[in-house]
Amino acid sequence: MLSLKQSQIDAILEVTKAINQNIPLAALVRILEAVIYAQLGIKNGR
Repeated sequence: MLSLKQSQIDAILEVTKAINQNIPLAALVRILEAVIYAQLGIKNGR
């Protein structure tokens, strides 16, 4: 359970850092996709 929570916190931190760095929207969407797929355990998003 603790490992799952840490993984979720790390994912939120990664997205927050990307937002704060003002990265282009397309790159932010790719990061969000990767985080969502990882959290849901999806191997291939397409």
